[in-house]
Amino acid sequence: MSLSRLRSGAIASVLLAAGMACDDPLSPEDVAGTYVLSSLRGESLPAVLWETETSEARLRADTLRLHADGSGTDVWLYEYTTALGPLPRRLEHLLEFEVNDGRLEGAYVCPPGTTCLLSLEVIRGVFTPEGVRLEVSRHGEGPIDFVRVE
Repeated sequence: MSLSRLRSGAIASVLLAAGMACDDPLSPEDVAGTYVLSSLRGESLPAVLWETETSEARLRADTLRLHADGSGTDVWLYEYTTALGPLPRRLEHLLEFEVNDGRLEGAYVCPPGTTCLLSLEVIRGVFTPEGVRLEVSRHGEGPIDFVRVE
């Protein structure tokens, strides 16, 4: 096979892939914005993340920020309560995502300069007229409903 045929085939493949990407009605630029958690598995906030006989964790707020470049953050405000009383906590998780057929698909990423486990924690859901409904995230399985605020 000649070099020009190979080059033509590669160019055609790139154009076909680019054309297919244009068929997707949503892109990271379209969904970029701030989303706030409205309910966790049907429970309004504050929602119980987990509890034992001696302690519990309640999620007070969660803000999901999606950026046009396909990066984002998931910021939790939660309260860990033991016999000693409540202890407020804030966690910020970095993520990368893409939009496929109106669906959010991505994973949480390890912050620069830190060592993380090799397990991949996914974030996956569907965009709705109100915002996004996650099927799975660091909160576990959904539904996890976020409302877009900007």
